[in-house]
Amino acid sequence: MSDDKRPVSTARPVCTKEYALCPELHTIYPVIFMIIQDIANCPHERVIDHSLLCELLHPDKVTGAQELGCSIAHAIIPTGESTLPHLLKKSTELYYILKGVGEMHIDNESAPVSEGQCILIPPQARQWIRNTGRENLVFLCIVSPKWQAEDEILC
Repeated sequence: MSDDKRPVSTARPVCTKEYALCPELHTIYPVIFMIIQDIANCPHERVIDHSLLCELLHPDKVTGAQELGCSIAHAIIPTGESTLPHLLKKSTELYYILKGVGEMHIDNESAPVSEGQCILIPPQARQWIRNTGRENLVFLCIVSPKWQAEDEILC
């Protein structure tokens, strides 16, 4: 027994159709079911910043992801190309480099970037990335809160 005289449960949450009961906390919370997105089913399109992008997991576009606090896109910058300078007014963005090499520009700073690196781009930061390699520069864009068209502007 705990100090508040309620029995302490060691059972795992009991899942129902759309909610799980957590006996330890005496609360009900929404269940997020497994969602798997395949890049093969995500066509890339030229977007406002001139990158080739597919919205891999966006809460407004993927059933079951409505409670997700971010959006994830897969981006490609072909050899010799760069994105246009742009910023997100309210959202933080992370780039995770999957393949290739480039040069990241945030406000007045620039740095080389390569596979396995993660770049934090704060809200209101003027940003662009250039492919400096001989193959496509490929990366994930994680935006929190979720990406919205009205949040992005070219500068």
